[in-house]
Amino acid sequence: MMKFRQLALIPLWIFLLVSYAQSPVRIVVLPFNASGPVEPYALGLAVGLERSLNTLDGVFVIPVGDAFVMSQRLEAENRFDSSNIAQVFNADAIVTGRITPQGGRPNRF
Repeated sequence: MMKFRQLALIPLWIFLLVSYAQSPVRIVVLPFNASGPVEPYALGLAVGLERSLNTLDGVFVIPVGDAFVMSQRLEAENRFDSSNIAQVFNADAIVTGRITPQGGRPNRF
C-alpha cells in the first residue's frame, strides 16, 4: 500500500493559507519522486493534485509541466532549491514528495 499520510494535511494547510490571503495562493506541485513499480504514479499524482487544488477558490496551481521544466533547468545549473522554485513562480507553497511501494508492489486504484 502506498503512503499518502502527508497528502492528508495538504487540504487543511491550504484552507488556512486561503483564509488569510488577500490574493490567490500560488502553489507549485512538482512531480513526485518514485522509482520501480510506482514510477508511473509520479507524474499522474502530481497532475491530479494540481487539478484538484485548482478547483478551490483562492488557489492557483502552476501547471506541473512548467514546474518540471523549470526544476530541470535549475538542477542543470546546480541551483535546484525550494526557495529558488518559489522565487521563480512567486509561489506561496511547494508540494513535493516520494512515492514508495509497501509490500513489494503498489495497490491498484
